[in-house]
Amino acid sequence: MTRGRKRTGEFGWLPPYCSVKRDNIVYRKYEHGKWFPPITVCTVEEARRSRTFFHERFAAILDNPIVYTLSWLLEQYHKSPQFYELALSTRKAYENYLKTICNFPLSNGRTMGEFPLDKMNQRHIRGYLDSYPGKVASNRHIQYLSAAFNWARQRLSPVKSNPCEGVTKNKENARDRYIQDWEYAVVYRAAESMRNPIYAPAMELSYLCRARRGEVFAYTELDIRRRGLFLKRGKGSKNELTALSERLQSAIAACRRVYPDAPDRGLLLHKRDGTAYAKNALDSAWQRVMKRAMTDGCTLPSDLAEEAREDGAVEDGDRFFLSEPFTFHDIKAKGITDHKNNEGGHRSKKMEAVYNRKARLVPATR
Repeated sequence: MTRGRKRTGEFGWLPPYCSVKRDNIVYRKYEHGKWFPPITVCTVEEARRSRTFFHERFAAILDNPIVYTLSWLLEQYHKSPQFYELALSTRKAYENYLKTICNFPLSNGRTMGEFPLDKMNQRHIRGYLDSYPGKVASNRHIQYLSAAFNWARQRLSPVKSNPCEGVTKNKENARDRYIQDWEYAVVYRAAESMRNPIYAPAMELSYLCRARRGEVFAYTELDIRRRGLFLKRGKGSKNELTALSERLQSAIAACRRVYPDAPDRGLLLHKRDGTAYAKNALDSAWQRVMKRAMTDGCTLPSDLAEEAREDGAVEDGDRFFLSEPFTFHDIKAKGITDHKNNEGGHRSKKMEAVYNRKARLVPATR
């Protein structure tokens, strides 16, 4: 490496590889033809007040070189512009993953976050998948780690490879719960009877537009177009315009009736003050709907009552009860399964098959 020109100006006294970056003075090590990530020594104001303070901090860095651990890598990833381009819900999930992974205890008494990057390999990733109590959750953690490593090896010198590549994840059983029409009706009636009946129109929007819960609660008045209700799908699925059928128009009208006097914030489904619901509040509200559907039940029209009896539903007098709870996401799967073309905005046949859950009626061999 050729030697640069002599420093001038207020901070001409800084040692080699130290420079001013915005409000801080940083040290960036250069070794074996490679630049290492910058380390903040102190703020510009601290250096102005006392050069001695700067040199003491700088000496401490040289005497105690930074140890590049998994925790360090993930912290860098969470500070990156690429991380902030992710959806808010994804970022929140990743924040939880970071804490869980970094605090995971190892057999040597340390934590996963303290693991040196240069010693991490596929065997350690496999060990995490085998040791973590939640097998499906650990798969999500490794997917997150893999994304962080892929980001880092293109940008951070200490990261040479992605130890998650080639590691077989834990086996997952595909969810195949199909909501029968009578079950949908029981839960819909339960949602309607709640003090805050937001989930009744939300169920309809999810079913009719084959939408995730996050997409349903992100609908705005501007998404109601002349030709249909526009859905901006997440997770790489295709956007869609669902024609305004009579049932869909009724669902939209029901959304507007929940809090008609709320300040206009644009959302179709919102809190009393017009703002969006938090995930935890929606989770709790859905659990209350499920509980009411299982304990209170409801009466059903004759055709659905007959279907419920054939299905072995719990019946007491003229009331039918939900016996097996389902997730809100299962409503999207029902919408796709019941749709004429099984449309769900998916870009692959594999994902279409995951959401099409009703058993096909096929002829006998002879």
